[in-house]
Amino acid sequence: MLFQTSIGIDVQHDRFNVVALKTRLNRVLPAAHTSFAFDGALSPEDKVKVIADVVGQFIRQHRIMATDIFVGIPREQVILREIQLPLSVKENLRTSLTYEMPKYIPASVGEIYFDYQVIEEKRQENQLRLLLFAARRRDIDLYLNLAAHLGQKLSGIEIPSTALAAFLALHPPDKAGPRYGVIRAENKGGEICLYDNGALALSQWIDSAGANGDLAERLLAAARLIHGRQPEQIPWLYCGKEKNNALPAPFVAASALNITTVDSVPADLPGAEWAPAFGLAARGLRAFGNSINLLPPALRKKPNRQAYYLMLALIGVALLTSVAWGASHLIRHRMAIAQIHSELQHLRPQAIEVEALLTANNRMEAQLAQLGALRKARVSTLLALEDLSTRIPPTAWVEHLALQTDSVRITGFADSASELLTLLEASPLFKDVVFLSAITRTKDGKERFLIGMGFE
Repeated sequence: MLFQTSIGIDVQHDRFNVVALKTRLNRVLPAAHTSFAFDGALSPEDKVKVIADVVGQFIRQHRIMATDIFVGIPREQVILREIQLPLSVKENLRTSLTYEMPKYIPASVGEIYFDYQVIEEKRQENQLRLLLFAARRRDIDLYLNLAAHLGQKLSGIEIPSTALAAFLALHPPDKAGPRYGVIRAENKGGEICLYDNGALALSQWIDSAGANGDLAERLLAAARLIHGRQPEQIPWLYCGKEKNNALPAPFVAASALNITTVDSVPADLPGAEWAPAFGLAARGLRAFGNSINLLPPALRKKPNRQAYYLMLALIGVALLTSVAWGASHLIRHRMAIAQIHSELQHLRPQAIEVEALLTANNRMEAQLAQLGALRKARVSTLLALEDLSTRIPPTAWVEHLALQTDSVRITGFADSASELLTLLEASPLFKDVVFLSAITRTKDGKERFLIGMGFE
């Protein structure tokens, strides 16, 4: 959808990161981001108030309107279990999980909010493998107070590792196939994640104060254990709060895991620790498969249809404008045709008079041409007879004369027919003087000729 906005809030123990995204021409772009560190003495309720104040000011400062808000809660507040159920329960999976919950979660169904993510369907074994996510209601209800402070419902609540899957779906890591691992590091602990086809397939939280040893060493040990169980070598990504996205020394030394940092540059973010907040915000702008939401449907903000209705309204206006333009064009065309017909009716009598004058003019021109032809014929006859009588010598005589409009033919006898031809060629009145037949000689020595010529 065009021109939508969404906000992601990644809440950690010591701080929270906020990222606002917008869509422009089907692209997801960062609109703004901010981070805030908590006072160590704050209670969870006071932290929620601080988040509400900061986010409210953030929305006003950047003039963000009609937005969806997604919250990521600390990973250790959520219990993850990989479970298998018969494939037959797929149609009523949520109801079936409600009955099976005590087997996997050490709390009653009334004390938790839960969601699930299907990992694999084993049809041959008739098994359904999935991840179960469960959080205590009192932890989730804290963020309902956040919604009350902000004056609008939240759209979703999940954990950073599932939000990170949305970020990596929009900005896939280089040279990473469908399966890869991620090491996340925070102040209170870290998480080892395994992703399969863009969805979280395994998650293990390691508390920094839970056992002996350095947190980095324990994260690497867990990653090596998961890495060794994979049928093929998989790449690993590191997501933590490091300057310039630098990889911490212990992870650089773990060359066998081939660890690189999550690249935040394509998303225009200052560091990899912002990636979960980006992924949370992306939930409101794109549909991702296998997403989870620990917020019950009745408590979620309904999808914002304002942009959808606005787009429909713009399409309607465009259609109406097109129809109106087409109708006005047709009306103008018809009015122009009617005006032309009216002018033709007005000019028709004048056109008839002009046609009559043209006919009379053509008739007079024809008569003049005939008179000119007759005059030309008469003048040519007189001139031809006069010229012939002058040029034919006494030693020759004409037996037959055929005078036509454009030519003359003479037949007769002469002492020298060729001399006669020369005399006629010298006339300015005649052209193309030629013998029309062979010269014959009579008994008395005269030459019989047949000469033809045309008028100049």
